[in-house]
Amino acid sequence: LGVLLTTGATGGDLGTLLAHSIGTSPLSRIVILLLAFSTIANNVPGDYSFALSTQALGLKVVKRWILTIIGAVIYLAIALAIAANFNINLQGFLLLIAYWLGAWSSIMLIEFYVIRKGTVPAEDYETASKLPVGIAAMSALVIGLALAALGVNQASVIGFEGPLSHVLADADIGFPLAIILAGLIYYPLRRWELAKFKR
Repeated sequence: LGVLLTTGATGGDLGTLLAHSIGTSPLSRIVILLLAFSTIANNVPGDYSFALSTQALGLKVVKRWILTIIGAVIYLAIALAIAANFNINLQGFLLLIAYWLGAWSSIMLIEFYVIRKGTVPAEDYETASKLPVGIAAMSALVIGLALAALGVNQASVIGFEGPLSHVLADADIGFPLAIILAGLIYYPLRRWELAKFKR
């Protein structure tokens, strides 16, 4: 639908685009209604995930539907706060998520394939005494991301360029650094954690 609408339209905003593409016919009212509901539907998984993740952290006394509303209010407040430069701020935020995802993936892959040898009994997830303490994972994530920031080049988006990136002709090597450094930090820390806590 988006490609169809933008192909024939010349306006720069959504209102002009819709008016030019579908006019003011009865069909236009249905299309506007569908667009409104699709926006709501696309936000529901994020709202629910916020509530579920918050409860998983131990905040089970608050009902899930209340946490869903709290999450929606939080992201609405953030969106309003960054509305003036929304695209640039959103791009910067998504890039930060990408760096985090590299470090997290490295930790998860090492835990699953190296530490647990590719098998994790499902019942382990229901028994707190069999779950890792988390010192190794959190330390590797935080330290790995802090060190990966040395290779980040987001000068055009958030105005930050790491010194290593500057030396390497402004190359953004933050993502591979996050993967490598988090993995190198996690493995020995996880071995120590296993020896100390036996889980």
